[in-house]
Amino acid sequence: CGEIYMQAFPSNYYSRDKQSFVRYFSPFIGDYDKYAYVLKENDVVLGFITALRRPSILENEHIFIDAIAVSPEHQKQGNGTFMLDTFMKLFSDKDYVMLETKKNIPAYQMYKKKGFIANENYVNLYYNKRASEIAKELDELKAE
Repeated sequence: CGEIYMQAFPSNYYSRDKQSFVRYFSPFIGDYDKYAYVLKENDVVLGFITALRRPSILENEHIFIDAIAVSPEHQKQGNGTFMLDTFMKLFSDKDYVMLETKKNIPAYQMYKKKGFIANENYVNLYYNKRASEIAKELDELKAE
């Protein structure tokens, strides 16, 4: 799965070393609130989904799909769709399943076809300590 993870996501967005992936993936195995599903064919891993159960104001809880990855040589063959369909059947009792993605990737259209709705009222915000420090230093330099 580590190779697929590193191939499926751009290097400028996710860490590309295997140790980081092991730290990421390990908690999804055997934890009640976290899930990892792997698609294999003839002992070859084609892709995986990781997800977690989150408390929610909208519902008692919801399922957040953290990653859906298919190896590049197995993309555009219905594997991502198959994994998502199978995953959604497992959680058919949940009214609220969420994922985050970029609009400019091919999978975005697949998610929309599967009934996921883009919420234009929300934006993803993140905090990066080093980036925030640099921005603050730049603001101070501009003020001088």
